[in-house]
Amino acid sequence: MISVAFGSRLYSIVIKEVSTEKARIDTEIKLAQKIQTDLLPVIDIDEERFQAFGKTVNAQEVGGDFFDVIKLNKQKIAFCVGDVSGHNIAAGLIMGIVKSAFRTELRYNDNLSSIAVSLNKTVIEQRSKGMFVSFAAGLFNFETKEIELINAGHPPMIFLRKDNAKAIHPEGVALGLSENMIYKSLKFGIAPGDTFICYSDGIIEARNTSGEEFGPHRLLHALSSLHDERNASEIYKFIYGEMEKFSRGTQRVDDITLMIVIIK
Repeated sequence: MISVAFGSRLYSIVIKEVSTEKARIDTEIKLAQKIQTDLLPVIDIDEERFQAFGKTVNAQEVGGDFFDVIKLNKQKIAFCVGDVSGHNIAAGLIMGIVKSAFRTELRYNDNLSSIAVSLNKTVIEQRSKGMFVSFAAGLFNFETKEIELINAGHPPMIFLRKDNAKAIHPEGVALGLSENMIYKSLKFGIAPGDTFICYSDGIIEARNTSGEEFGPHRLLHALSSLHDERNASEIYKFIYGEMEKFSRGTQRVDDITLMIVIIK
């Protein structure tokens, strides 16, 4: 009887400790969620020279996707999108570090190539083993009417002009994979109506019930059918809707980030 009573008491103590630990972990996850939500609010901007709409939908409580739009001055606006490998708190922390580092770099330097080099070093210094970050960014210069783009292992941005949609992919290795990387940017002219679509691989890797991926070809095809003039939030809803129709009946397994930027 004594041994049974002792065993029952020990069991109660263990259960209580496990429950307490689970409650602590749940609290930490909720706190991480709150911090990430604050870091990644829905972007909905409509100003004189540009319009932007962006949103992230996490597959789990804490994700690794991020995006941002930063006004440097009256003539220059930067934007970025990224994806940290993994879907856990560690990925969420690296996400916050890279997003903050990009904003900090832009205070002193608007050369995207050198910024990418600096971000690569930051990720190497901060990452856990095997972690990396795909990253893409753009910088509008309204004075010269140009855009500069950089890509570090991220899915290519899509450039939409009227009914012509094409992928733009400056080459570059994901941040954190190799030291002493050099990143080359791409520049070209911009005009009113030009639209830039940034997304994470959660969009193109969404699968249907047959296991097929939505893929970049379906995304480009859908965008080529956009003949009428739409604002950034409408284009977001259109793309997201096309992806959801394709993947209906399957479970989402990756974070989904989508941002639309339109030149006025």
